Order: sequence, then structure tokens, then C-alpha cells
Amino acid sequence: MARYSPQSDDDARREAETRLYQPVQQTPAEEPAQIEAMPPAYTTNVNVMPDARRSADQRALAAARCNAVLMWLFGLVEGLIAVRFILKAVGANASAAFATLIYGVTGPLVGPFFGVLATPSFGPSVIELPALLAILIYFLISMLLTRLIRILFIDQPQLR
Repeated sequence: MARYSPQSDDDARREAETRLYQPVQQTPAEEPAQIEAMPPAYTTNVNVMPDARRSADQRALAAARCNAVLMWLFGLVEGLIAVRFILKAVGANASAAFATLIYGVTGPLVGPFFGVLATPSFGPSVIELPALLAILIYFLISMLLTRLIRILFIDQPQLR
């Protein structure tokens, strides 16, 4: 059995300290590598005027806003006609101010469709089928107009 000796502990501690506090050998620092200038990340087509892309974007933005306004207007018209259909279906009092307003505004919009379809009635309720036909026709017209604007001003043709 080995005996414990305080001197052996001191020797081990001194040896560890000398190893721990040895000066570190430093190597000379390397010079940083020279970074070459990168070419720009985009290319410019010299065959196109510089403002051509910007004007195309502005034209597309204007056409998109025009489409939004058209959709809003046609949505308003269709909504008013839908309110007219509901008022007629529930048998609303035609002399009430709101009903008179709606009937007066939507009368010219639904007028061209009277006579195309029958208008069945059940007591005070009237199922105004021409109003539903008007909503459908105005929806189709709005889709055709917005698609035409998209074809003419927004969609870019693919060049070969």
C-alpha cells in the first residue's frame, strides 16, 4: 500500500502549475485574403429603354385599380338588386321609404329583363326572377370587362 505523503501532493501541484502557466507559443497572424469586387447582381438589357419596365409596372397598377373600381361598382349594383329581390320576396311595404328608394334605384337596372322570365307571386310575396337574371348578367359583364382589362394592360405576352 502506498502511503500518503504531503510532499508528493505538493510536487504534483507544482508540476501541474508549471504546465498550466507555460507561455503559449503564438504563430504570426496571417494576412486577410483580398476580396475581389463582385459584379452587380442584375443585368441590364441594352435593347430596352430603362424606363420601359417602370412604365409597364405603372400601367399594370393603373389597370389593377381600374379592375378594382369596376368590381366594386358591379358589386354595388348586384347587391342593390339582391336587396330588391329580398324585399319583393318577403312582401315588403312598397310605400316604405327604404323600399321606395331601392325600387327606384334598381328599377332601370332590372327593367330590361322584365318579360324574359315570369314573375310568380304568392300573396304579397313576389319571386322576381328577372332580378336574379339581372344579377347573373351583370356579374358576367363585370367578369368579361375585368378580364379584358387584364388581357390588354396587365398580362405581358410571352416573346419567343
